[in-house]
Amino acid sequence: MHHSDTGEHIHDSNNVLQYIDFPTCAETNKPLSLKYNSDGPQNCTITIDDPLFHLLEFYIHNDAPLSCRVPSRPPFSVSLRPLNTETAADLKEEEKDEFVPLIFALTGQLQLSHLHVNTRMNVLLHSVPKHHRQKRDSGVIDSGTAYSTSPLSASGHTKRVVIGDELTLQFHVRWFQSPELALGAGGGG
Repeated sequence: MHHSDTGEHIHDSNNVLQYIDFPTCAETNKPLSLKYNSDGPQNCTITIDDPLFHLLEFYIHNDAPLSCRVPSRPPFSVSLRPLNTETAADLKEEEKDEFVPLIFALTGQLQLSHLHVNTRMNVLLHSVPKHHRQKRDSGVIDSGTAYSTSPLSASGHTKRVVIGDELTLQFHVRWFQSPELALGAGGGG
């Protein structure tokens, strides 16, 4: 988590970064989750309160990253945990610290009274086969990244936002079964 007034990371008394859940999505009434190994679009509508508005300013201006983490071994859904508190007591000893960073490169424009936020996000996740710790465990998450698409305001994917507005983010999720992008995955010459 970041301080909304400075953009600095929040640490606990042992100087460990703290994580909180992603803001609650209106569609599910839960923080954003991604189904493990499932491609496709997913929307998440969040309400922009004062602290989140100021964090979006930091993220769009690239003063601070929108840093999340995902468990490397998923249960049956993968919850995004932006930088704040993880309930370590809920985790088995061997599962602690098994997280993969997921950084969102959020783009938009800063204005004096409002923001323009690009609402379309590509989310790329890579998994690799590993030993099975539980039934139906098909491997572990190796790496991931997320970024805004269509950064031009004329594209129709930029939303003007003020405090109190709702913002619908459109996530286009793609899973790869290796640490590399597959050849022929849509690259142009």
